[in-house]
Amino acid sequence: MVEMNSADSVQWVQLKGIGPYLSSKILKYRKRLGGFIYKKQLLESDIITDSLYHTLEPLLTLNNLELSKINLNTADYRTFINHPYFNSETIQAILKYRKQHGPFADPTHIRRIKSLKEEIGKKILPYLTVN
Repeated sequence: MVEMNSADSVQWVQLKGIGPYLSSKILKYRKRLGGFIYKKQLLESDIITDSLYHTLEPLLTLNNLELSKINLNTADYRTFINHPYFNSETIQAILKYRKQHGPFADPTHIRRIKSLKEEIGKKILPYLTVN
């Protein structure tokens, strides 16, 4: 079994079908993402194929306690854009809302941003904090 958010390259390489190159790509994606929330995120990165994913899935576990989060109240454009789920439009909407309304009291308040699509909001919410 491999815990997706704490496994190092040696542990990933022990899985059949994962060599040093794929292991490196997975670790880089995990770092950009801030950690995996669900197993299928491996497919989003286009690092592995569907068939390899289905072979690996029973061998993978997740501990979401390892997530690295972005502070909605202090993050700048560069911080947001480094995360694969944030595009320029989403970032501009968050920064504009924060400028107009002040600090976010809770990450769920991103739902108040009318221009932010609901599916994007759901996708990014687990990676946000207001510490």
